Amino acid sequence: MSIQIVIADTPREDVSRRLGSIASRCEIFPMDDARIGLSIPEKLDADENWIHDTLRGLTYYDLYTGEWHGAE
Repeated sequence: MSIQIVIADTPREDVSRRLGSIASRCEIFPMDDARIGLSIPEKLDADENWIHDTLRGLTYYDLYTGEWHGAE
């Protein structure tokens, strides 16, 4: 299953930079003025722990687990 994430208050360019070499194979798209969506296909060599480590410090919602990360 692909990883589906909603990221709050972070420019697309910052997310792309964090994802590095896999960014071009992910879907990064605007949702509204304050959020972007991130879809990471399961066929990529990126496990969930790596994704969560990569996005550390950002506020994001993991649609699969139903949990906010980074929110105070």
